Amino acid sequence: MIADQIIIRRSSDGIIVFETPEGNYRLSPEDIHNILFYGNRVPVLRDNGGAESKALVWGKRPGFTGARRIFFSTATRLFSIADISFISVVKRKWAAASMFADSQRTAEYVA
Repeated sequence: MIADQIIIRRSSDGIIVFETPEGNYRLSPEDIHNILFYGNRVPVLRDNGGAESKALVWGKRPGFTGARRIFFSTATRLFSIADISFISVVKRKWAAASMFADSQRTAEYVA
């Protein structure tokens, strides 16, 4: 895994896992629903805790202009993926997908 990408996978119990070089972040099915249907920002914590272990995940709600994307931000980086790729992992159509660092976004989105 390179520093400019993270991997998302779905576990057997329906949890979405964001695999980063620092550790894993997990989203519950309820969190996934809030992100996809409402665009809510959902705070997540890294499994191994520690300093700088908070992150945010959110999506663009329907009705917004531009491409629909899912965002994942840590204290230092912002990653994004097309929502259709995220949905493909959630629905188990894909085993995994990559989120890439979004160099166009400013630090205002970073957790």
